[in-house]
Amino acid sequence: MLNYMSIQEEGNKILNNHAELYKKLIQIPAKREVEYREEIEYGKLIGRPRFKQKEYEWPLDLLKDLHNHLQNIYIFFEKYYFWYDDTLIPLIDQRFRRTSKKSIIFLLEKDVYATDEVYGDYLIERNKNKIVLSYYRRDKKIRQFEIKSINSDEMKKWICRNAIYQIQEQFKFLWNRLKTELKVCMEEFYHKKPETKLSLQYLKEQARKVNEILNDWPEAALLNIGRIIELWLKNELEYRSLEKYDDLIRFAEVDEIISKQERKLLSLIRKNYNDLKHNLYYKVDKTFISKLISDFLKNINLEEHN
Repeated sequence: MLNYMSIQEEGNKILNNHAELYKKLIQIPAKREVEYREEIEYGKLIGRPRFKQKEYEWPLDLLKDLHNHLQNIYIFFEKYYFWYDDTLIPLIDQRFRRTSKKSIIFLLEKDVYATDEVYGDYLIERNKNKIVLSYYRRDKKIRQFEIKSINSDEMKKWICRNAIYQIQEQFKFLWNRLKTELKVCMEEFYHKKPETKLSLQYLKEQARKVNEILNDWPEAALLNIGRIIELWLKNELEYRSLEKYDDLIRFAEVDEIISKQERKLLSLIRKNYNDLKHNLYYKVDKTFISKLISDFLKNINLEEHN
C-alpha cells in the first residue's frame, strides 16, 4: 500500500527548505547594482535600467543548494505526481534551468529585460506637474504609472527600484507556484504507480464514489475522474516502460485499447482537469462535467449501458 505519511514527510522537508531558500533568493535582485540610461527612439524618450554586471555571479554554496532543491522537487513529482503541468518543467528540469526564459535561475542571473515577464524599457512622458511612465515593448504601452514629480533624479530612482520589484515579484510568483504544486501533490488522493495492479472492481468502486459527490462537488468529481483515467490507462497498458513525456492516451489509441472517438473524449477530460487545477478563471459547469464523466464510465465499461 501507498505510504501516505512518507509522502507528507518528504513533502514537508522540501517545503521547509523551500521557505529557507526563499529568504536568500528574494534578496538577489536588490543586491545587484543597477545602471540607468536614456535613449531617444523615433522621437520617444526611453529609460533603460540595466544591471552593471550582466550575469549574476552566484555564491557557490547558494547555487549548489538551489540546484539540489530543484532536483529534489523534480524527483518528488516524478515519484508521486501523475499529471503535473508541463509548464513546471523549465523550473525544475536540469536541462532547462539555465537556458529557459521561464526558469527561476535564468530570471535571477540574467539582465532586467531578458525574460518576457519583466519589462526593461520605460516610456517617459512629461507634462507640467507629473511624469507618466509606461512599460514599453514593441511600440506598445503595457502599463502606466504616474510620478507626481518632475524631478529627473527621483524618476530615475523609481525606475531602477521598479525594475528590481518586477524581478522579485516574478520570482515570488514562480516560487509560490512550486510551493502550491508541492502541497497539491502531498494532498492528492491518488499517487504514482500502485505496487499492485488495480482491479476493475476497485475502479468501479472509485467511479461510484465520483458519482456520489458529483452533484455536491463537481470540481472534486472532475479531479478524481482524471486520476481514475490515469490509473485505468496504466492498467490497460500493463505498466509497460514509458518515458516521462509519453502520452498515455495516444499510446492507448495506438495499441487499439481506445478508439479515435474515445481518445478525443479522454483528451477533453484531461484538458478540463488541467484547466481546473491551473487556471484561476476556469468556470465549473456541472452539467458539462457530468456528461464527461458519464461518457467516460460508459466507454470503459465501468457501468452498464442503459
